[in-house]
Amino acid sequence: MNNKWTRRQAGDPFVKKRNLEGHRSRAVFKLEQLNKKDKFIPKAGTVIDLGSSPGSWSQCVSKISGPKGKILAVDGRPMSKLEGVTFLEGDCGDPNMIKQVEYLIGLNACDLVLSDLAPNMTGIKLVDAAAWRNLIEIAMQYVTLFLKPGGNFVGKFFQFEDTEEVVSNFKSQFSAVYRRKPVSSRKESREFFIVAKEYRV
Repeated sequence: MNNKWTRRQAGDPFVKKRNLEGHRSRAVFKLEQLNKKDKFIPKAGTVIDLGSSPGSWSQCVSKISGPKGKILAVDGRPMSKLEGVTFLEGDCGDPNMIKQVEYLIGLNACDLVLSDLAPNMTGIKLVDAAAWRNLIEIAMQYVTLFLKPGGNFVGKFFQFEDTEEVVSNFKSQFSAVYRRKPVSSRKESREFFIVAKEYRV
């Protein structure tokens, strides 16, 4: 870890807050801030969390959804156990993984699909854009297969040449689409989030 990263972490109020409150990562505050504004996390609902590790989003959803909620977290990286959360370790885009999700959730039976999927950025624009587009297409596959009519989607986006085209596709499939940059998302980061509400099958 370089000195710049260490200094940034030490001065980050959300890192301090995460440590104080015992969250798994500072990413939890992004989801909390998004949900405070747009209220998309259902109580006693069914939620798929893509790119879930280390589990801060699933943990946040679990608290809001309550004991009757059903949360399915998926990631290629390991994630330690969370009460009320079923975790599947593996590639979100693998057809066998999608079959496992279908077995556990059922088709068009999910209230919310969350995607914190992000590519490992290389700094080569075309490579990074293609990697991100692939992840968004995987997330959209979960929306198409598992989201019920009227359900919601929240996903991490990055600004590339074809990003607006992807956003436009979401606008054609949801009643309302909002572009958000929560205050806990670092200003220098190209990330932003799309909150898409009321899925139209």
